[in-house]
Amino acid sequence: METFSVKVYSSVIGEGNKEPCKGYFDAPTVPIFSGKIGIQRLEGLKVEWNILKGIWPEMFQAGFLNSLKVIELLGLPVGCAHLLLDFLQRLPNLEKLVLSDSLMEETFLDELNIHNKENPRSLAQLKGLVLSKLPKLRCMVNTQPFENLKNLEVSKCHGMINLITSTAARRLVQLTQISVTDCEIIQEIVASVGDEVADKIWFSHLKYLELRRLPCLTSFSFGYYTFIFQSLREVIITECPQMKTFAQGRASTPTLRKMQADGEVKFEFEWNRKGNLNEIIQESYKRFTGMDDEEN
Repeated sequence: METFSVKVYSSVIGEGNKEPCKGYFDAPTVPIFSGKIGIQRLEGLKVEWNILKGIWPEMFQAGFLNSLKVIELLGLPVGCAHLLLDFLQRLPNLEKLVLSDSLMEETFLDELNIHNKENPRSLAQLKGLVLSKLPKLRCMVNTQPFENLKNLEVSKCHGMINLITSTAARRLVQLTQISVTDCEIIQEIVASVGDEVADKIWFSHLKYLELRRLPCLTSFSFGYYTFIFQSLREVIITECPQMKTFAQGRASTPTLRKMQADGEVKFEFEWNRKGNLNEIIQESYKRFTGMDDEEN
């Protein structure tokens, strides 16, 4: 029997129980639709795409998905972008989308953008996007469908070389948090596009940046951009042994309050206010490699 996992807000009553259950549990599809499990407010759902396709008409008809805020979809096949958008546009309260354990590539995001133009509200309400275990995804080239994102999390995407292009970065103006962890071959976060003239890239609302366990990460960007992080308060960069400097260009962080580099935590009063992320990362790299000892 197929199962899917749900996160329940309050009103879930199993057969023989009078009190609602709370938390995460695996719910077989048959008991749900036979009435043995009553779901009145479903806020989170984790489901295989192939299972979802067969049950979503009944779920919408029963009103189970009206309050859904978070959905995690596993096993998305190639060419399902149009069907996915058709499903998402029926979820008026969806805030977070998790895509995992799938073979989607950059073309999948292109397809999303094409179909999203027909139904622009399909993804407009999304505030959080999580990409995990997508081995064929090399870069988020097209981010137009996600321009209202506030939180972006990427993990275990071992084919990813760059997170986003400079063009895509300029569209994600609402981001408040970026987290990239456990990606084996990623080399930079923001990639240059062709012969684009280096200019300022604003992350006006970004408050939190986390880069963890990225063994090939060399720089936030190889391009000579000036990054303006006017709201950035906390940066965590750890287990990124190839990162000698934060970026090739400048990085302005006027509000930075906390910096963690390979386990060492620093607060604003511990570094020169005129310094920037490049200087901090360079110092951390020297300590990590023992270059400070050699110079002394």
